[in-house]
Amino acid sequence: KFRDEPRSRAGLIRVREFAMKDAYSLHCDEDEMRVLYQQVVDAYVRVFRRCGMETVVTESSTGMMGGSTAHEFMLLDPSGEDTILICPQCRYTANQEVAVSRRLIPGDTLPEPLEEVSTPGATTIEHVANLLGVGAESTAKAVFYQAGDELIFAVIRGDREINEAKLAGLLKAPVEPASPELLRRAGIVAGYASPVGITGVRVVVDHSIADSPNLVGGANKAGYHLRNTNYPRDYQGLQADVGMARGGDGCPHCSGTLCEARGIELGNTFQLGYDYSEKRGALYLDPDGEPRPFFMCSYGIGVGRILGAAVERWHDESGMILPPGIAPWDVHVVQLGGNDDVTAAADELVAGLTDRGIQVLHDERSVSAGVKFNDADLLGLPLRITVSARNLRAGQIEIKPRAAEDAQMVELAGAVAAISGLLDQLRDRHRPDRPIWDPIGELDGN
Repeated sequence: KFRDEPRSRAGLIRVREFAMKDAYSLHCDEDEMRVLYQQVVDAYVRVFRRCGMETVVTESSTGMMGGSTAHEFMLLDPSGEDTILICPQCRYTANQEVAVSRRLIPGDTLPEPLEEVSTPGATTIEHVANLLGVGAESTAKAVFYQAGDELIFAVIRGDREINEAKLAGLLKAPVEPASPELLRRAGIVAGYASPVGITGVRVVVDHSIADSPNLVGGANKAGYHLRNTNYPRDYQGLQADVGMARGGDGCPHCSGTLCEARGIELGNTFQLGYDYSEKRGALYLDPDGEPRPFFMCSYGIGVGRILGAAVERWHDESGMILPPGIAPWDVHVVQLGGNDDVTAAADELVAGLTDRGIQVLHDERSVSAGVKFNDADLLGLPLRITVSARNLRAGQIEIKPRAAEDAQMVELAGAVAAISGLLDQLRDRHRPDRPIWDPIGELDGN
């Protein structure tokens, strides 16, 4: 695929040319669709597990694909491009783009009268809060967007942030920061804007505002703010969840608290609905002979992202540490020296491993041991096997897992079986039929 990616970054993670595994399904019945959709989600979890990656399945934005429901398969890693919210108690997981949190419970504080106060030069939430001796959570923040040529006045509590994806979904139109010209035409006073008394502008009010009484807001007059603004007493607007959920918020489904993690997206699935099939005329005849559009789903895996994510997640100062499922070879046989005994032993070992179905990279170059070991670390194959004259004199070879600090010596006579057993142990960690992995321990640093 090719994409006009404006922020190409992170090697194979975000690029303009990439390989995808795509699939689509067409359904006459939405119940049948849900069954197959879940089967694909489960299959994707097993696919990534075979690649050595335990993924978190998160709710996600449908984005440019459209549709009603979408999920992403995330590998947790601090270098990840996305923030994920996870509830340790009920296992709710969602990309921050679409994550919701539990609404605040308003106290029994009664609305107080509006009071205009002088705030010269105070044009930021921090400055206003410090000047008036309140916390940012006691202020109302004005954020301006435009959807086409329409000005959108979004109001949110001062300690929260607007989620642009939620706002765009609510308005069913892409949004971008409002231009200075649009603000000037609307008579907006920068730094002192307020929904109180404003006209000709669409106002969107986040739940955090509706749940918080007596907030400090702008007065639509330079150098002044209003104490005790209350929605809906003092102004009207479209109330919705347009805030960014964050770690520490309450879970929307239970009494738990959301945790934040970073993740790298490896794949996604979409319930696209009828939009594409209606536009393209993809129809079937129902039992009454009437033409009906198919319900469509889409499924994708970022093939290149799997390798890029593995390198981001598993590496050290010497190079990659590749999981067995995606390593191009299983073992790296390093032959030190070219005398007949060493060559014969290395060739015999390679043949024995190959007969077992083990893929072998045999390094028999005429270069120093240091160069060979450095190259082996750089390539990051699961096992490095060293065959040398010194070890052969003791009837042994050296085996070192790439991720281990120390090597072990095994008898040459049983080397093939020992290597095969070690590979089985590494692969066993990623068997597709293992119980579903729980990410909460990782969030706790375990």
